[in-house]
Amino acid sequence: MLEFLDLRKSLQSEILDSLDLRKSLHSEILDSLDLRKSLQSEILDSLDLRKSLQSEILDSLDLRTSLQSEILDSLDLRKSLQSEILDSLDLRKSLQSEILESLDLRKSLQKGLQSEILDSLDLRKGLQAEILESLNLRESLQSEILDSLCLRKSLQSDILDSLDLSLKHLPETEN
Repeated sequence: MLEFLDLRKSLQSEILDSLDLRKSLHSEILDSLDLRKSLQSEILDSLDLRKSLQSEILDSLDLRTSLQSEILDSLDLRKSLQSEILDSLDLRKSLQSEILESLDLRKSLQKGLQSEILDSLDLRKGLQAEILESLNLRESLQSEILDSLCLRKSLQSDILDSLDLSLKHLPETEN
């Protein structure tokens, strides 16, 4: 009978131990569920950050496209100005030829024609001033193009930095 009581006590003790173990396992399961919820929240936050970074990258790409369009427009304007400069240089050569002809005519004509020759020289000076202005405008456009290219390089660097940041914030996946 004592053996039976000892056996019963032993079984009760084992049952209590198994209940304690069950409670401990239940507590660990609850802790792991809390940890899982926390990890899911962090993953959602990182996905929101990823979406935000993707939006910023798209905005910077739109800005890059806009700047490229402006650069192309300025290059078209530069070509147009170069064409105008070439036309004005051709006009200058033509006017210089006319001035030489008028100087030859001056030698052969009377003093009354000298005032007309002086007028053509004044016209030449005016054209030279216009040519200088167009050359100054060309230099200004070249400076603006260089500024645009520097801005483009800066934007490309910003895009690479934001891509690096996006890659650093991507969640690690498990196989």
